[in-house]
Amino acid sequence: MASASGHAQGGERVPAWLATWTASPQPVWGPDFLFPTNVPAVLAGQTVRQVARVSLGGRRLRLVLSNAYGKQPVVVGRGSVALAGTHGSLVPGSLRAVTYGGKSSAVIAPGAPLLSDPIDLPLPALARVTVSLYLPQATPAATFHWDGRATAWIAAGDQTGAARLDPAAQATTARLLLSGIEVEQDVERDGKPASARALPQRSMPGPPTTRPGAASPMTAGVGAAADLGMNGIDVQGFRTAGVVAAIGDSITDGAAATLDADTRWPDFLAEALAPRGMAVINAGISGARLLSDGMGVNALARLDRDVLSQPGVSAVVTLLGINDISWPGTAFEPDRAARPSLQALIAGYEQLIARAHARGVRVIGATLPPFEGALPGTPLADYYQPEKDALRQALNAWIRGSRAFDAVADVDAALRDPAHPARLAPRFDSGDHLHPGDAGNRKMAEVILPAVLDRGTLHGDQADFFSAAALSVASHENSGSERPKWP
Repeated sequence: MASASGHAQGGERVPAWLATWTASPQPVWGPDFLFPTNVPAVLAGQTVRQVARVSLGGRRLRLVLSNAYGKQPVVVGRGSVALAGTHGSLVPGSLRAVTYGGKSSAVIAPGAPLLSDPIDLPLPALARVTVSLYLPQATPAATFHWDGRATAWIAAGDQTGAARLDPAAQATTARLLLSGIEVEQDVERDGKPASARALPQRSMPGPPTTRPGAASPMTAGVGAAADLGMNGIDVQGFRTAGVVAAIGDSITDGAAATLDADTRWPDFLAEALAPRGMAVINAGISGARLLSDGMGVNALARLDRDVLSQPGVSAVVTLLGINDISWPGTAFEPDRAARPSLQALIAGYEQLIARAHARGVRVIGATLPPFEGALPGTPLADYYQPEKDALRQALNAWIRGSRAFDAVADVDAALRDPAHPARLAPRFDSGDHLHPGDAGNRKMAEVILPAVLDRGTLHGDQADFFSAAALSVASHENSGSERPKWP
């Protein structure tokens, strides 16, 4: 326990809140945009129920709600958290009330987050939790996360205590208000993790190794959501090694991952790292760019909020740039001259790396996967052009060879078709030739894992840390969603 002064003695444990799940906030766009928001323009007297799978568990958790892009205060009424059942139901006996400063309601200021009180609900690692939030007043939908790859429901009235929602509830895959979940972990004064607990998982990688003199995420000190309003979840639990953030675009956001199956590449990575006491948070936004705003603000503008300020973050995996390269000249951005130069992309990455290093955060660079023939039969059919691919390959060459990153994960080499290197291999392709399917996401996690564990740069054919028997996924899988996967 901590001493009365608040300082831990050597070898003693002190509590620390860590991010275990996030959904990066985006501004809600208008009706003239290519994609519908799939959320009501205004919510009033309605309950929003959302399901999230945490990476690490713990004794307690707390929620992070977001009004990041709102122009007026948001009144949040009663809320609840429970272990998730099926189809939006709750596990009996697990329902807990959400409070803010001891009160059942709160106001989220414009542009601000809101942190709940700690909630006494023991969570195992990889647990699915259901968060229900009641909005008693008319609330314009201004902040959301467009593609949560999980079904959420909007129901009439206060149904925060309902074991099952009214069947008339509107379903959406957006996330509202909820942007984060945090858990409280016990850590030693020096940040060293306790022994990993046995956890259910789809895969179990081998033991980590660290090159001499390198700062390993296994010994990094702790502290060094359309998810509609829900940005994050914090959990209080056991000693941990830190948090790995993934910042990227729709490939990281999981645009083609099977709905409600937790098969985005950060989900697979979370399963591999949870037994090591490491959390994984997803800061991907579909349509995101490194340098320019898109379906969310640019990565450099949101880096602090979505990654560096997240409690416990010790490493970040970057997979950014394909939308910077390919949006110009499409319906998203008709001006071809808006395409950045290689030098501009490198400068953006160098700034991202410098800011992360200034906070003691390791940076793993992932190469951009191939995308020849991307998005056929859509308004973005010209997303791929040979000159765009040449820029992608030049950026990948810099990522591989610059030594700017602490480690490199060669996703391009892992996913490309050996017979047609500019294309995704058929077994990894979701079918739109841009986004990996579930098998491709699993392969990405395999290649990223050793880089996170500080084994240096590995190519796709050099690592197979996931048991083939543990997960069976078919290529060209149906995403389970009617939402277009264009960006």
